[in-house]
Amino acid sequence: GRRSLYVRYLSMAKGFKPRKQKKTLFSSTKNYIDTQRKSALRDQIGDQITNHFEAPFIDEDREGAFYAYVESDNINSRNLCLSMDFEPVRTVQTLLFSRFYPSEAKCGATTGYADQLVIKKKLAEFYGDYSFYFEDQVFDEGFYFVLKKKDQIIAGIRATPVHWQLMEYPGFEGWLMTEILPYIPLTNKLFSPAEFRFLAFDYIFHEDGKSAQVTELMEHCCALLGFNVGMIWGDAQAPITQNLLKNINLGFLHSIVGAVSAELMVRFINTEVDYEQIIHKQPVFVSALDMT
Repeated sequence: GRRSLYVRYLSMAKGFKPRKQKKTLFSSTKNYIDTQRKSALRDQIGDQITNHFEAPFIDEDREGAFYAYVESDNINSRNLCLSMDFEPVRTVQTLLFSRFYPSEAKCGATTGYADQLVIKKKLAEFYGDYSFYFEDQVFDEGFYFVLKKKDQIIAGIRATPVHWQLMEYPGFEGWLMTEILPYIPLTNKLFSPAEFRFLAFDYIFHEDGKSAQVTELMEHCCALLGFNVGMIWGDAQAPITQNLLKNINLGFLHSIVGAVSAELMVRFINTEVDYEQIIHKQPVFVSALDMT
């Protein structure tokens, strides 16, 4: 069988990030030597990492893949992944959901722990044509809520409370959200520069024609758990993501920030071309626990 390994928390120290060089008579030669040294070091580190993780696959003659998410404007991390033979496969989008005064669902929502087998079956059907889908941890973190109609589950979602301390938020949106919004009545409900509190949403499903119920569930979770903001990740081409963007009001923060894009980077191990083509074509499932 195939196994997938998720690569998480890749970062680069400032000393390894490119910076503008002062032009001197000998700058071209010096820059070339520095580049060669950094390239050799990068290749050596990359070989050590990939050889370590690939060994079990090679030893057992198994197929598999590494995968990671890299924000589209994070050029350094993207280039590092490319140098380690990762390739961009899909685009993933981060969406912000917000409500100043969230309210509980009118038709009521319940935690779904008593319906675990039913929920897992519905999730498996909903994500049947997605890559990298797994469900073994769906009830291990957070709270799973379902909407029912005449005792039939029509939609479900997992909500996991997350607290982030933001060290840096660049750009105009960062200035607005750290220097302006926290000090205005009402908008300070949504964002605090000291601690960003939100619900991480994932394992979303809905019956055909019931995509609007997803927002109802997200708002219900916010109201019940005491949050004003949620975050969702999804494949840019997946129907659930497109429905959220086109047909549903995600709220004030989304109107400011919009969708933030990242690339799914994959390094295949011992895989056939047909399998690689499938991964390129199928939408990818994104777990909130991977992103938070």
